[in-house]
Order: sequence, then C-alpha cells, then structure tokens
Amino acid sequence: MDARTHGMLRTCLVLCACMCACTHAFSTCSAALDAPEMARRRLEAVRGQILSKLGLSEPPQLPRAHEGDLKPSAQAMALYNATLEWTAELKRRHERQQHQHHYQHGGAWDPSSSSLDDDYYAREMRRLDCTESHVNAKSDQGTIFKMLRFDTRSLLADGARLVRAELRVHREANLATRNQEQRVELFQAVAEAPGAPGRYIASRTMRPRDPPEWVSFDVTSALRERLAAADGAAPFALKLSVHCPCTTFDVASRRILNRTEVLEAVFSDGQSEENERWDMGPVVGAAQKRFTPHLLLWLDPPGRSDEGGDATAQGNGGTSTRRRRRALDENYCFSNKERNCCLRQLYVDFRRDLKWKWIHEPKGYYANYCAGPCPYLWSSDTQHSTVLGLYNTMNPAASASPCCVPDELESLTILYYKGRNQTVTHLSNMLVKSCKCR
Repeated sequence: MDARTHGMLRTCLVLCACMCACTHAFSTCSAALDAPEMARRRLEAVRGQILSKLGLSEPPQLPRAHEGDLKPSAQAMALYNATLEWTAELKRRHERQQHQHHYQHGGAWDPSSSSLDDDYYAREMRRLDCTESHVNAKSDQGTIFKMLRFDTRSLLADGARLVRAELRVHREANLATRNQEQRVELFQAVAEAPGAPGRYIASRTMRPRDPPEWVSFDVTSALRERLAAADGAAPFALKLSVHCPCTTFDVASRRILNRTEVLEAVFSDGQSEENERWDMGPVVGAAQKRFTPHLLLWLDPPGRSDEGGDATAQGNGGTSTRRRRRALDENYCFSNKERNCCLRQLYVDFRRDLKWKWIHEPKGYYANYCAGPCPYLWSSDTQHSTVLGLYNTMNPAASASPCCVPDELESLTILYYKGRNQTVTHLSNMLVKSCKCR
C-alpha cells in the first residue's frame, strides 16, 4: 500500500470515528445486551439532547407559585396540534409514495433526506391564521376560486429566518358534486379579480366527496420572495382554483364557459362556532377556530447560522431521515425476541424520568435505542483486515466489529415553558425508528 492510499484510509477512519461519536447515545457496539444500563444511557442522552437543541445549559425554572396551574393558551395548543397534524399528514404522504414506487418500479424507495432534520438545533414553530378579509368568489354556476390573505408583518419585525412555510386548508366533504376527482391548483395572487394573473405554486388531486381532511402546500419560496420584496409588508395572498379559470370565465355574463372549471372541492373558512378545537382539554371553547386556513412556519431565531441549509432544497420536507434500505424497525423487532442488533423500545416520561415540569406537551415519547451484536463478515476483497489494522493502531480501545446504530430517525414537537412564555419547537432526530449494523 502506497503512502497516498495509507493517508486516505487514515482520513476515512477519523471521519468514521467522528460519526460514531454522534450516534453513540442511540446505539451500542457491545455484544452483551445489558438492557437496564443501555436504557439509563439513552435516558441521559435524551436529557442532554433536548437541552442542547434548545440552546439551554439547564432546564428552565417555572415560577414556584405557578408550577401546578400553568395552562397553555388556545393559540399555543392550536399551533401544537396543527404541527402534529401536519407531521402525520406528511408521514401518510411518504407512505403512499413508497407504496406507489414499489408498485410501479419494485425495490426500495429512496427519497432524499429531509433537510428539516439536517439541522441539529430546535426550530421555533408559528401559526399565522388567514385574515378575515379573504373572499370566496362565486358565479351563477358555483365557486370560481378561493382567496386567502395573510398578515406577515410579524415575520419582518423580529428578524427570524424562515426555514419552511406550509399552507394548510381543511377540505370538507361535498356530497352534492358528482365529480370523483378534481385537480386543485394553488397560485400566489397578484390581484383578486377573476382575470388577474397569478404565479403557479403547486397542485393536488382531490376527491371532493371523500371525508374531510387537511391539505398542505409548500409555499416557502413564494413567502420568502414576498418578504424580500420592496412592499414586503403587504398581505401574502394565495388563490385556490381549478386549472386557472381566468381564461374561461366571462366577466360580463358571470358564467364559466367550461363546467369543469367550477371548484368542487370545498374548503372550510373556520368561522363556524362549532369548529372549535375538541381536543384542547382545559381550553375548550376558546376563540381559536380549528379549521381556519393557516400558514405553519418553521423559523430559526435571529443570529442562527445558515449552515443547516434550506429546508426546501430537497423539495420533500419529510419528518424523518430515511436511507436506502429498510432496516430493523418496530414491526420486526417488537414482534420477535431478537438478540442481535435490533430496535429496543424505551418510553421517556418527562416528569417521572427526567423530573421536568416545564414541557407541557407531550407528556413523554418513545425515544427507543439500538442494541445487540452485529454479525461480521470478513472479506479480503474489501481490505477489511487492512482497514481494521489501521483503526486498531489509532484507537486500540475502540470496537473492531460493526456497531448497532440508528438507520431511521424522526422528529419531536414539544410545547414548553420558559418562564411564563409558551413556545412550540421542532426537534430533529429524537425518535429512533429503525436500526442497522455499521
């Protein structure tokens, strides 16, 4: 082996050592399966991980007089629940894409990693509800388009960096229509007139007669451009329509020349009193309406470096970091008494296990961890013996066999108190969902 090859191998080993250090809290290289000790280590790792991601050196202290009676506001709970709903919706979308890929092409589905989870630090969540000035333009034959407007001046005021923005609208069941499917398009509106041009953003194929559901559109690029414009304080206006009816709507007769241009998908305004959150616990009956169209925002605080990247660079914005091969997940590991590398279940209760009262939601979560020995195949063809020889020379105390490490990680959303302030944040890579040997 020449000096250049030797140097490259040494560099690779150093990088591998750094990567292993990052995943040590989730995994084990030990052949012995000491479940209590591994659970204890994982618990301590969760404690440090949450504080570190929030940029805290110690847990926030609640006012002693209010430790037991602090209740979240309706707005905070609405934001928290909206984030959970969006996460579940995105997970279902990824599962459908995975199933469709397998059906059409066979083999494993390999989406790009979500850069929402690429950044280590927590991201603040915000919800901007649609203003009361949105309109629902109609013709004699039916709805032409739905206009939504948002006041985004607060984003300009505090200097936070926009990472991602999702428009969320609630589709209601329209049993009066005969259309089984309809393609709904989203535009950034220039003006509210039916014939005004708009910038195309995205589209969704919907089934108007199906049960109600939330529908999301990625509007990050459009909102960034709106905020960066000279008149960035102007309302952010969006238009939901079908195939841009601007070319087929006769303004004089108020008739749509093509019947298929009628918007059969019905979207809630969120103004009904019966549409209040049913799952807010102590805040039931609050003024916050559940089905109001809104923007769900991921923000980096002022001063945060841009090194984490753009959350929309990949275009899929998932909630988990997925790799090519389906690994040892809960479907397999929790139904088999597997001694080798596998996913091990661990539930962390914030109050009981960490003695924390400052996280209001959730009460706990399944952090899980990876454990078990990894069978190792020696191969002279891949020069494993040469690499391991160099590795042992550099680090004699390290494991020479593969380690059981996480393969798929998911994020966690928390609602917590810092003093009396309520904040909803998105914490990346907090739930271990599957494992592999590496």
